[in-house]
Amino acid sequence: MGLSGESARQLILRDVHNPLYNLIMYPWIRVFGDSEIVIRIPSLIAGLLLVWLVWRWAGARFGRRAGVLAGALMAVSPVAVWYSTEAKNNVFTVLFTTLGVMTLDRAMRSRSFRDTTLAALWVVLAFATDAQSLLVLVPVGAVMAWMALRRVPAGGLSWGREDAGMLRRAAPLVVCALVVAIAITPWAVYKAGHAAELTRRYVSYFDWHEPIRLLILWFPTGGAIPPIGPEHPGGWFGDREGWVLRAVCVAPLVVPALARGVRTLKASASGVVVLASILWPMVLMFVISEALVLAGSSMRVYQPRNLLVMLPWFCILMGAGLATIPAGRWRAVRTLLPIGLALCCTIAIRTVRADAVTVNTPNPDWRGALRWIDAQDGATPHPVVSNSMVQPIAYYAPGRGSLTLPGRAALASELSTLTADPGFNEFWYIHNPHWGFRVAPEELRRALEPYRTLDARSFRSLQVFRLRRD
Repeated sequence: MGLSGESARQLILRDVHNPLYNLIMYPWIRVFGDSEIVIRIPSLIAGLLLVWLVWRWAGARFGRRAGVLAGALMAVSPVAVWYSTEAKNNVFTVLFTTLGVMTLDRAMRSRSFRDTTLAALWVVLAFATDAQSLLVLVPVGAVMAWMALRRVPAGGLSWGREDAGMLRRAAPLVVCALVVAIAITPWAVYKAGHAAELTRRYVSYFDWHEPIRLLILWFPTGGAIPPIGPEHPGGWFGDREGWVLRAVCVAPLVVPALARGVRTLKASASGVVVLASILWPMVLMFVISEALVLAGSSMRVYQPRNLLVMLPWFCILMGAGLATIPAGRWRAVRTLLPIGLALCCTIAIRTVRADAVTVNTPNPDWRGALRWIDAQDGATPHPVVSNSMVQPIAYYAPGRGSLTLPGRAALASELSTLTADPGFNEFWYIHNPHWGFRVAPEELRRALEPYRTLDARSFRSLQVFRLRRD
């Protein structure tokens, strides 16, 4: 919506995300339109390319069976499916970051000009899409440098041709780092001058248990498994989301494959790259979160999708682990259970769990809601009020009066103050439980009691009410 009008330049330059995705979508929507399907096609293409990359690279490095299993996990992963069908930059960040690491791994083997140039290109594009890419690229670059500069590489932790000098062994990495530094420094300086625009109120602190949730629940299931037991019983095993009990149920299908994968990958240079791409982003996120707290800053940086760049490497780790299950009566079952779990969870987030908080908050159907409101109003449009953003209202229903409640007081008080204006005797209220200021269901019910509800309907996660003060 921001790319549709005069605010496009502002969005491209000042968005919290780096500009490449917006630059891609700006001409895309002008050539192909902005339908729900069309705006998601670029993300779908990027997601499919990721599946292919994981399959080919893992197969070449760790064996055909590991490549097939890793590719299968990537293809049915609920997290991958969600972000490959969402009109956001996330899957592009993952694609370019993954290409950067894989191509740099190849350049360290071949030491060719072509591979080094391609690696630098993908790394620049990854940063140009989102700075989250650095959570993988920086530590992986450091690990590659450590392995390349070792005088006596241990076991398989090298890229061959050890007769070459240290500088020559590290040449692709050095060249790539210099090119990337020159390319991204101006943009990094520019964004540092607008640091206040980088904060988001819905991000949080990266607590000690988040790695467990990521590796055991979020990546394998997308959070599609509903909470187990009472919602608010209190205590560590009964937190609001009941994640510990769910993790205990899922762990037997995931942890053995992860452990086998670690044992398999730690013996090779490319395997160490995979492990570094999983471990170090979480370490960096924890260090950054802790540093902000110790500095007294209110800024927070964590949400699960900020570590989405780990997903291809998680699938490769799982695939490598599943590929080492010894032959036997239950081999096929033990191999396919984690993949079946991911597939079932993917089906769930598109069907029975489509409007629940799983991988991310459900997509609201603003387009359908505004079309329905227009049809009900006819020639006399009534104003629209929301606890959420109003940009979609201005976009899908141009010319209609709309405003966002500030959320500084209780919802009942906000609506009461608003309807003191005679122009709001009858109005539409669009409630989004996942965006804007949060309102408990009971608070919403009390806030609407003083009004007569003339009509009501749900549009995915949106609840739309036509209200009148009698």
